[in-house]
Amino acid sequence: MKASLYSGQRASELLPVLAYSDDEQLFFMEDQSVGFGFLCDPLPGGDESVADRVNVLLNNDWPKDTLLQFGLYASPDIQTDLQRMMGLRHRQSDPLLRASIRKRADFLDGGTVQPIEESTQTQVRNFQLIVTCKLPLESPIPTERELSRASALRASFSQALATVGFRVTEMTDRNWLAALSAQLNWGKDASWRNPSPIRSEADKPLREQVLDYDRSIKVDSQGLMLGDYRVKTLSFKRLPERIWFGHAASFAGDMMTGSRGLRGSFLLNVTIHFPSAEAMRSRLETKRQWAVNQAYGPMLKFVPVLAAKKKGFDVLFEALQEGDRPIRANMTLTLFSPTEEASISSVSNARTYFKELGFE
Repeated sequence: MKASLYSGQRASELLPVLAYSDDEQLFFMEDQSVGFGFLCDPLPGGDESVADRVNVLLNNDWPKDTLLQFGLYASPDIQTDLQRMMGLRHRQSDPLLRASIRKRADFLDGGTVQPIEESTQTQVRNFQLIVTCKLPLESPIPTERELSRASALRASFSQALATVGFRVTEMTDRNWLAALSAQLNWGKDASWRNPSPIRSEADKPLREQVLDYDRSIKVDSQGLMLGDYRVKTLSFKRLPERIWFGHAASFAGDMMTGSRGLRGSFLLNVTIHFPSAEAMRSRLETKRQWAVNQAYGPMLKFVPVLAAKKKGFDVLFEALQEGDRPIRANMTLTLFSPTEEASISSVSNARTYFKELGFE
């Protein structure tokens, strides 16, 4: 048990990313892997054709033990948008108009800390979809073959995301640092709130450049503290009995009325693991055979859920026969709150809202 607990002195040791190569557009990591990523704007909606394109994306020729992660981040970092808004009016000479746009920028910036609207307590947030991929290596130093394969997968994945309909921005060392800084550095004086863009330093590992010097990560009996902010992570034990493509559009809030949903900053993560397809299929076949035998036996009278389990395996194997690949997936929700009271309220609200959507 003790071996599984982190006992390091520096928070940067929790981050595996060491460096970024502009030539290959790949990140190199300490845990014998390379990776790449993209920053996307979330889709406003989708139909069956979009669902088919996403399915093709997931059925790419991923190596064994590849990890894909899709993170919907409701970020408080709106500095780029504010600077763009101010820049469009930099030639404005009227002092009244200059003061007006400055006050508007301050109002929006303040809305990332305190609710901008009293009745729903909603904060100003910048929604980003952060997509990352992690590819295992055979040795700590990648070979030319592994680099070539990773570059080919990165190019094909980028094209697949664009085909789905995303506006794709390649993740580099700079915007990786910007994204991580907005997740780990909280408070009014955080470095990412500075209008100047974040730049990477070539003489330091990337993971050493994420946390501000006056920031720390603390763990106590109630959870995690990032500076003065309380962080809570919720895992989903049960999924809805029925789900459809586009259901995720409601995860952030009620699309029709806006009266319910997640009000503050959050990170909704889905991590996908690609195991050995043949080994996974063999294990699933064994479980399916057991479920079929039980569903047609006397146990069905006492455990009616066996019929639903058998039906679930039928649907799964129908998809496998059509060429789909078996995967493992995990879904978590991370909530960022400025106070302990706000954290308790956010957790209660999230549990209630997602239970309405069929999650537990």
